Amino acid sequence: MNNVQKPSSKLYLGLAVIIVGFVCLRTPPVDSFWSMTVAPLLLILGYLVLIPCGLWPRRSKVVKSENEPESANSRSIVRFTGLGVFLLSFLAYCLTLWPGPRWWDSAGYMASSITMGVDGAPGSLLLQLLGRLSWFATFFVTPSARLNLVLALATALAVTILFFTIVRLLRFMRGDDDDDDTAIVTGALVASLTLAFAVSVWAHAGYTNPYGLSLLTAAVLFYLAVRWWENPDAEGAGNFLLLAVFIFGLDLSVHRSNLLFVPGFFVMVLLRRPRTFLSGRLWLGGLLLFALGLSLQLFNMFRAQLDPQINFSNPDSFAALRDYLALKQRGISVFGADLLQRKGSLWDIQINHEYLRYLGWNFAGFDYESLGVKWNALYGLPLAVGLVGFLYSFVRRRAALLILIMFLCSSALAIFYLNIPVDYFRKMDRHFLASFMLFSVWIGIGSFALLRLLSRLTGYRPAVDWLLALLLVIALPANALFANWKINDQSQNYLPYDYGRNLLETCEPNAILITAGDSDTFPIWYLQMVEGFRTDVIAMNYPLLNTSWRLHSLLKYQPDLPWSLTDDSVANMRPISIDSHAVTIYSVGSVNLPVELTVAPMAGGKFLLVADQVLLEILTTNRWQRPVYISVGLGGRVPFGLNDYLRFDGLALRVMPDPADRRNLSALERNVLERYAYRGLGGETMLDRESRNMTNNYRRAFAFLEHFYNEQGNDLARERLQEIVLNLWPAESTTEQSSDSDQDAGDSD
Repeated sequence: MNNVQKPSSKLYLGLAVIIVGFVCLRTPPVDSFWSMTVAPLLLILGYLVLIPCGLWPRRSKVVKSENEPESANSRSIVRFTGLGVFLLSFLAYCLTLWPGPRWWDSAGYMASSITMGVDGAPGSLLLQLLGRLSWFATFFVTPSARLNLVLALATALAVTILFFTIVRLLRFMRGDDDDDDTAIVTGALVASLTLAFAVSVWAHAGYTNPYGLSLLTAAVLFYLAVRWWENPDAEGAGNFLLLAVFIFGLDLSVHRSNLLFVPGFFVMVLLRRPRTFLSGRLWLGGLLLFALGLSLQLFNMFRAQLDPQINFSNPDSFAALRDYLALKQRGISVFGADLLQRKGSLWDIQINHEYLRYLGWNFAGFDYESLGVKWNALYGLPLAVGLVGFLYSFVRRRAALLILIMFLCSSALAIFYLNIPVDYFRKMDRHFLASFMLFSVWIGIGSFALLRLLSRLTGYRPAVDWLLALLLVIALPANALFANWKINDQSQNYLPYDYGRNLLETCEPNAILITAGDSDTFPIWYLQMVEGFRTDVIAMNYPLLNTSWRLHSLLKYQPDLPWSLTDDSVANMRPISIDSHAVTIYSVGSVNLPVELTVAPMAGGKFLLVADQVLLEILTTNRWQRPVYISVGLGGRVPFGLNDYLRFDGLALRVMPDPADRRNLSALERNVLERYAYRGLGGETMLDRESRNMTNNYRRAFAFLEHFYNEQGNDLARERLQEIVLNLWPAESTTEQSSDSDQDAGDSD
């Protein structure tokens, strides 16, 4: 079976470019021109351009598929329509793009992309490399917006590839029928744009995250599967499988969801051409190419060896890299040894609540977290057309099993592997984007089937056919566009960006700021490391103080931090067993104001964690010379009884030895009324759940001030405050907010 073509010279050139790229990546110092500029350019060129081009079968030697369009006019229509799909989706994403970072990992990805740091495991290396390339486009918008545009571009490319894939599928399913291409092009157009404007896909196209990029690789993998399925015996068809294997290895540097397609490819080959498994050449080439794709993971090891400022887990050796990739530091079993023990009801939680609910959001119009998507907006039309396509695909039979296999891998297998627990605190629709893409294929088939049926009923009149096609476009993608626009329009949502700035602005010069989690730490990292804003403040994420890599990073990059720790002492720090005891800290200066802290076990009623030891070391060494702040996100987790010495300054609480200073609210007034920016509040922006939760910290500050003005009898100040509040939260009062803010102000994640 001679269906594997010899790779072209581009593949070997790509290997050479990748090797040189890694050499440049390892060239010290950590911020060298070779490591920060040349290396990402070479790695992207090698992995994303030269290797795929070298593997792609040469067109002159590939047997023409039976569904190739014959006429130049037909090819032009398909190409221009595909271009239209790309431009429409990309334009919609650009107009609704987040202007800055989003909550959670988004700002962290931004900071690690620009600084070429080692992100939290398992990371998203292609996202980082592409993000780093965006840094060079200094003429275009802000750094954060440029990074977000990478995802808009990736998602638009994904839906465009889906368009061309569905065109091929429909031509393959049509077989020898003599119908023109109107129904085919319309079906592919309807499906791809319906996916583009589906609420989950659109939501992840507007900010820096690995999921839109993962959708792109899923679209490429499905396209390669279709190309092979069309004519598996053609010369060069095996190259499609080899390229897919390379992308599987490379995709582990994006996200791990698409690895679930691997069983689908095995079943696909077994059903279509089982003798393919007898090709030793294919097996050997596949193993080598998978290893080549996987080799991008060396990025983390080489960068860790240069000790960047963001260096999660410090995977600076092969053993450390293995532990990093296996998520050992998180205590997660990536191989799913406990999958048979379900963490939630398989039907009620994992299928119904964590999958069918998301499917309903995207294709039926079910309520999207009470943000506005309603049944009467989509009327369930995409879902109904998709079900028609599912049934019709089995009537035609020619590619039904291929689509079904891939859909089950991206949905049923994903449900089983993810094993989502009860009351999981984050939406998981991001892990099912590939499943939504496969369902959209059925929407395309259903649209094709309906157009063919209606065309026959009306006597194949071209004008009527075009009218029916237009109605279908209006009913599905156009309807989805208008129904989901407001929800996904985050173009004015500066809340995460402003929250980070406001938190830093809360602090006096040269302050030490203890933060609580991702949402109050990563925006600060972005602002300080990328935009150079308020670098005088030392931000210390409290949970990360338990990790040696973060302590080593602080020792290197914050040499003025008031502590007596060294690299050797940090390497030997462990949780210690203690009994409760008092520690008195005196201030430096002419007036000694002692602060008496109760050092008690913070873990298991017996142990003092490393983070607690570090904080105590800083407090006793600093002796109030540098201002110390604690983010309100830490909530009730403030240790050592420090709550008795805290002054509420807005988004952070300052440790104040002097009781008189703790009663002074001038800093709170100045921050809330003068320093803080509240862009995105009080307008038409539809706030996501994380934004609503985090803004409760603002509400708490306003409620605190209102209570203070009431006690003072300062009616003028209280009325001015209420006017501001009504502008930010229309039709609400601070009295109503206070009950919510007390409960939710500590939410940071």
